[in-house]
Amino acid sequence: MIFSDRNGRLALNAWGGARQGAVLMLVDSCTPNNPDCTWIYKDGMILSGRDPSLAINAWNGARANTVLLLNNECRPNNPDCTWTYKNGMFVSDRDPSLAINAYGGAVSGTILRLDGSCNPNNPDCTWTYKGFRLASNRGNNLFINAYGGARHGTEEKLNSNCPASNPDCTWTYTRGMLVSDTDPTLALNAWDGARQEATLKLHRECRPDNPDCTWTASRGALISDRNPNLKINAYGGARNGTTLKLYGPCPLNNPDCTWTFVSGP
Repeated sequence: MIFSDRNGRLALNAWGGARQGAVLMLVDSCTPNNPDCTWIYKDGMILSGRDPSLAINAWNGARANTVLLLNNECRPNNPDCTWTYKNGMFVSDRDPSLAINAYGGAVSGTILRLDGSCNPNNPDCTWTYKGFRLASNRGNNLFINAYGGARHGTEEKLNSNCPASNPDCTWTYTRGMLVSDTDPTLALNAWDGARQEATLKLHRECRPDNPDCTWTASRGALISDRNPNLKINAYGGARNGTTLKLYGPCPLNNPDCTWTFVSGP
């Protein structure tokens, strides 16, 4: 689910049920077993957990105050349908000066719109994405896993036996950090600094102001905030047990360099 940073009880909901033209609203009654409240982030699109043919769209084009609705005609090459997740904000790929905003303030019933005055210090503009798995776009049900158990220094590897019920396989994305659901004091870190072939491990001293611990999600890639030329890569090819490292160049048409945020089992 995607929660407001203003009020952690409020989650993003396809109001009235996920369907063409459904309005996006904050509600205080969402649960993880309601697919109108769960979301899949794939190729930059935010897809409904109820119906993944529906994506969040800047209806009639991205501009200030545009209402966000679900649309079944979205494609990854339409920037009115794709979003970059950076510093906790979902920023329009059509116009990066616009971000998804709880318009008028985050309360139950607030409708989401685009806003041109958003910044990472405004919690009506920032969001925490909870309880998802990171799936390799190479396929074969490979997920990023705290291999051997989440603790300080654990290497991240791909695992084909990584159910959603295992918190070593699920993540919370908040303020740019990918935080372990097993231990929220641990976050994904470019170990010894973001550089070519740096290994990805869990670190207990991560903070949002350390760009070795923060990531921008864009068009399926997870990009280092320390060095935007480096992306998280299934090093040597995505298969069971592959170690994750930073690598550049890492083109978006290489599925070893792109990831899907998966909700549900």
